Amino acid sequence: MSKVYQMQGFDAIDYHLCSLPGLGGHFRGPYPGELIDNQFVACVGAAQTFGVFCRFPFPAQLEERIGLRCVNMGIGGAGPEAFFRPPHLALINRSRLAIVQVMSARCVSNSEFVHPGGFSNGRRRSHPDSPLEQASELWGRYIAENSKEKVISLVGESRANWVEWYKKLLASITVPKILFWFSERKPEEKSGGDDTRSFNTLSGGYPHFVNRDMLEALRPCVDSVVECSTPKGMPQVVYSRFKPARARIELPGKVTDTNWYYPSPHMHSAATEILEDSVKALLDNAERSRAKA
Repeated sequence: MSKVYQMQGFDAIDYHLCSLPGLGGHFRGPYPGELIDNQFVACVGAAQTFGVFCRFPFPAQLEERIGLRCVNMGIGGAGPEAFFRPPHLALINRSRLAIVQVMSARCVSNSEFVHPGGFSNGRRRSHPDSPLEQASELWGRYIAENSKEKVISLVGESRANWVEWYKKLLASITVPKILFWFSERKPEEKSGGDDTRSFNTLSGGYPHFVNRDMLEALRPCVDSVVECSTPKGMPQVVYSRFKPARARIELPGKVTDTNWYYPSPHMHSAATEILEDSVKALLDNAERSRAKA
């Protein structure tokens, strides 16, 4: 997805895409250089961590605040399963601290949909040879074809699967970790699940289907839970990096000059402010523990 983001936002921003040690791929740059064990923070998440249409996403801002490299491991369309693989865990567990974003539950497989690798594109289990489609399209058809009771039941299944994937991921991260909620809404607001008029009303917006109960179920699995809920700066008018004019960018199904989906630069600044104290506290605790060892 990172290369897609660059194509969609070429007029507005250069993401300086790079490979990460042991992972390859295309991650948000600039390239971090040689990573020394225990000398960086791993920022794990989806497009919101990557920082679509934002020149300085919260990992870059946080790096300036704490004086420690913050490696942006954001992968577009990712859910928790996407990071539950040896190369990703190996890099995360070399860090001093991991910030794990609360990612969407639309990316988890259930009895109706398969999402290969834990990404948002998926297909119906009943059509294993069909092309991959966006989760919103799969759910949209399922909503139209089934009763409200069946739809709500499938949401509950996806939520339960999401919690289990997160528990497995967090248990496999051996360094101190923060679970980070980053959204325009609070976890208890507009969390969807029973409004079956459309995928948007059903999912509650990003992170899709995730609610307070799901977040609280993971609290025992982490050292800290940090929440940043703000719509500040949304929608965001995006400007060209080449000329004094509005940029031409692409969002799902639309060419526009306004970002109405991904966190705004104002939201990233708010995230940095909220994260800073918790990150510093955990880093200090880890340093004291090592000194006593």
